Amino acid sequence: MKISKIILAGLLALSLGASSLVAGTPGITGVHSGTYDFNAHRPDQGNAQFGTTQKSYNWTLDFDNGTITTQNGKVDALLGTGIQYTIAGPKTLVSNGDGTYTINYTFQPNFSFFGSPIFTFSTTLDITETVNGLTIISVDTESNGVPGTISSSTTGTFPVELNWYGYTN
Repeated sequence: MKISKIILAGLLALSLGASSLVAGTPGITGVHSGTYDFNAHRPDQGNAQFGTTQKSYNWTLDFDNGTITTQNGKVDALLGTGIQYTIAGPKTLVSNGDGTYTINYTFQPNFSFFGSPIFTFSTTLDITETVNGLTIISVDTESNGVPGTISSSTTGTFPVELNWYGYTN
């Protein structure tokens, strides 16, 4: 009975945005490679999820040089499947000193109907070092119930919020 209540409390916390709680590992060093995924949300439409990566893509986080490299990929969205996207730079990785790290980048879905908009992001990630590698999740910096950060500028027609998650080994 007690274990069931603990599990229920944990699930409730997750559903209420526990990703805004920070439990990462400060002072990570070295180069770590793994895979990422993300979900895309529309903050102007009640944070509705409108897309997700088709599969996990490769990334490398270089904590010593403060950089991140990402494999571009495809996202399935409400308006189409297999929309290619580019994540461009400068792609920087900055330690916030508390187990969170900020990545700066641009995101461009190659969707000509909307003019292939370019979104600029500064996303805070909670990165936790485990015995198996790093676990990485977006932090809900706006406290709007959706992990990730709303794009700060765009050449497109609507705001976007990306919720990143991934692993390294």
